[in-house]
Amino acid sequence: MQWLAKHSWKIAVAVMAASMLASIVIAIHAGAQFRYQDEKDYAQLATNLVQRHAFTMNGFEPTASRPPGYVWFLAIPELFRGSNTALRLFNASLLVICQLFVFLLARRVGSSATAAIAVMLSFVYPVFLYTSTVLFPQTLGAALLLCGVWILLDKRQLTAPKAFCAGTVWALLILTIPTFLVLAGVLCLWLFWRRRDFRRVLIPFVAPLVILLGGWSLRNYIAFHTPVFIATNGGVNLLIGNSENATGDSTSSVDISRYTVLGHQMSEPQRNKYYTDSAKQWMKKHPREALHLYEAKLIHYFAFADKTTANDRSTPLSDENNSWRQVIMIATYGPLLFFLFARIMLFPKFPMSQDEICLTGLYFISALFSAVFFSRIRFRLPMDWLLLVLGAGTIQLIVSLLPSVLRVVIPDRLRPTHDSTTGGSYSAAHAEIEGTSQFGS
Repeated sequence: MQWLAKHSWKIAVAVMAASMLASIVIAIHAGAQFRYQDEKDYAQLATNLVQRHAFTMNGFEPTASRPPGYVWFLAIPELFRGSNTALRLFNASLLVICQLFVFLLARRVGSSATAAIAVMLSFVYPVFLYTSTVLFPQTLGAALLLCGVWILLDKRQLTAPKAFCAGTVWALLILTIPTFLVLAGVLCLWLFWRRRDFRRVLIPFVAPLVILLGGWSLRNYIAFHTPVFIATNGGVNLLIGNSENATGDSTSSVDISRYTVLGHQMSEPQRNKYYTDSAKQWMKKHPREALHLYEAKLIHYFAFADKTTANDRSTPLSDENNSWRQVIMIATYGPLLFFLFARIMLFPKFPMSQDEICLTGLYFISALFSAVFFSRIRFRLPMDWLLLVLGAGTIQLIVSLLPSVLRVVIPDRLRPTHDSTTGGSYSAAHAEIEGTSQFGS
């Protein structure tokens, strides 16, 4: 552990360089063709934003069918007439930013050794690598989430400039993935309760949230002459997860044609309200089925594979063969879940720090809220970055406990008192490991 702590920055740079190289290869191999409708929609919106200076899908009618944050991000390479492959590469650069902030957050929550482990775990979680080369907003969302949490969990006093920066980051995150509004509220309540300095800078934190979210909602009101908060896709997402054909793992492939026949004849705001009301009406009429469905979706939040209908053969990581995809996820996400629950089990003897409790709470609250709509692995990915921090800390804690376990298992007369290789004693090595383990202390 001491070696990891000493060389943590070198390890981080090496991992980021390797990740960037791998993502470039995958992005170029994927090519210019979009295989998901989401990719096509985001690219089209970004193109029209740059060329027509309007947030529109078809070139003349305003839309709010997608949140604007990721579109603004893609508009940057579109300014330079970037190709679809260039958009992939630009999105892939976010992976390095995520790794940088997961390193900084893990070091702030734990130690330098924790940070080194966390950034290495990100490299052996292949779904991060694949998603960064597809035009999905999850990688941008993860970068903003990690940055926003890192600022707010500062061990030093929170100042007004820091709070304003954090509020701006969280506002951009919500404009990218609106469901993070709930987590922002939960985190605010937690910090308001636990940190006196946050109470003093609450206004600088909330101000950019009100300005940016309110500003975009005002744009929507002007465009549609009716209130629309951020986007009009919340209703269809609620209906997909709460209708007669929905199952715990059906995700977006569920058949809602019964509703879309009428919905497609409406304006965006009307359609959003119609889908929302239809989902609520179904839940009221079938409360028991809705409850069982919610439980199934909650369990699926921690799934190793999704049902999907996308015809994607762009990379080995996107193969539609669920069996071997599950093997990869079991081998990578499985240990992260194990370390999370191991840390919870160790809580009575080794209490969590306030930051650990905060990250753990955010992860489970995200699961509870996601199951209200419908859950899928891609939606969970920004939160899995927080799981890396918790997993890295648990690994460090377990390693620090190994000498104590060996001391109980191995009798004193059989235990070596001197290490001829390192020249150090067993007890000295134990103390050295314990000295570097700050996570959960």
